Amino acid sequence: TDPKVNLALYAGNTSDTSAPVSVEKDTTPPVITVTSPPNNSYTNKTTITVTGTVNEPVELKINGAAVTMDGLTFTHDVSLTSATNFIVISAKDLSGNPATLNWVVYLDQTQPSIAITAPADGFLTRTSPVTVSGTVSEANTTVTVNGIPATVTNKSFTLTNLSLAEGLNAIAVNATDRATNVGAAGVNVF
Repeated sequence: TDPKVNLALYAGNTSDTSAPVSVEKDTTPPVITVTSPPNNSYTNKTTITVTGTVNEPVELKINGAAVTMDGLTFTHDVSLTSATNFIVISAKDLSGNPATLNWVVYLDQTQPSIAITAPADGFLTRTSPVTVSGTVSEANTTVTVNGIPATVTNKSFTLTNLSLAEGLNAIAVNATDRATNVGAAGVNVF
């Protein structure tokens, strides 16, 4: 079908014939762009703010709730209720063309746990540096040992060449997961 329509108006009046007017029907759906949060992202917050833009004036809903537009931009708070949260963003332009964008945000409020396997708490050594190693309870976790990034493979971490001073050395291990939850553990080495 041709989206161009010739329009002629007849009101019973007579006049000279005017030039035809072409009207083009809009069949293009609006484009929705989410700027925050990233799709498939993790958070430890129970409420997130969804922000984004559209390319034309629309009626917008997020999870069925009407959203007030600020020009072509939107901001809307969404409550997260489970581990996997589906966010449905739907728009309808002035011609009634629909568009839908499905987004996923994961809620994780559990701190990763850490098990330091070496050195043991109370370890007495005359050798410096030492290697610190252990495991974490979650994949995709970053680990620091006394503030120094450790190498993490799967759920195991290692930091080689941690320098020790004479006497008591407190070794603090922090693990941060994708949702920014932080777990901590420590040992003392002499």
